[in-house]
Amino acid sequence: MTKPQLCIASKDYRQYLLASITAAKQRILLETMDFDTVERMEPIVEACLRAHKRGVRVTLIYDIHSYSNAIREHGRAGLTKLRQWEILAAKAGLEVYTVGARGINPFAGRHHAKVALVDDHVYIGGGVNLTSSSFAAHDFMLRYDDVALAQTLYDALPQAALERASDQVLFADDTTEVLLDAGIKYQSLIYERTCELAQKATKVWYVSMLAPDGQLVRLLRQKDAQYWYNLFSGAISFEKLAISIDQIKARVPNNYRSDVLLHAKFCVFQLPDGTYEAITGSHNFNSRGVAFGTQELAIHTKDQTLCAQLIEFANNLPK
Repeated sequence: MTKPQLCIASKDYRQYLLASITAAKQRILLETMDFDTVERMEPIVEACLRAHKRGVRVTLIYDIHSYSNAIREHGRAGLTKLRQWEILAAKAGLEVYTVGARGINPFAGRHHAKVALVDDHVYIGGGVNLTSSSFAAHDFMLRYDDVALAQTLYDALPQAALERASDQVLFADDTTEVLLDAGIKYQSLIYERTCELAQKATKVWYVSMLAPDGQLVRLLRQKDAQYWYNLFSGAISFEKLAISIDQIKARVPNNYRSDVLLHAKFCVFQLPDGTYEAITGSHNFNSRGVAFGTQELAIHTKDQTLCAQLIEFANNLPK
């Protein structure tokens, strides 16, 4: 496994992704929860169309939540532009799949996984959605330039998104595992692995959009733990209620002091022997998503350099 590069959402991730798509020769797979085609996303979707015209296979997978999110962020014009792009993409021959459950509960059955795969470049292990506003949040993606990882994920992820078969380890080597939550209610390999590491750890750095809850927060209260999660004042619409409830239930201190959306999601664990391990990806470490059956994707890493970079990311957040 090659060493990952941490690409910051508000600094260089968009530039790296756009450059990869522009230079793509064989394949592009973009998988996200929210997707739009305006402002900072417009050059990316246009690059996908150009790539397809020169013979690159282009696959996009996003949740139906994208439609309501487009309205929320850009009004009816945002939804109209997304729908128009879908028609154009279908005519051009791009493979576009909208996923996620439809039902009374708008939070149930969501597809929350994030990955961008271009040839043998894999952007994974972070929380950045493919929307214009996502590039302004405190977030990141990890770039791996690795043939084996890229091929394994390219073969597995589309089917996993469409079928929701089972939680599984999609890839593993000496330092890195790719963990998939299939979106089965009350099951989460990622949350369980996080709790296992929390139980063993002597010190923890917790960063998420939401405060921890359930078994995880009970474990973390027993540890030397530092926390960063969104303030109530920085939340939007329905998220305000969820964030306020989580904060009241968690009863843990919060180091984060900004109204800029904190969207990164990771935990770094210092173990008794002094080494570090981390879980980083799309999971907010909140049991509500587990109960609702949310598809998630995360990296479990023993890479000591990457763990140190994640701790530095946390310490550099506004205090």
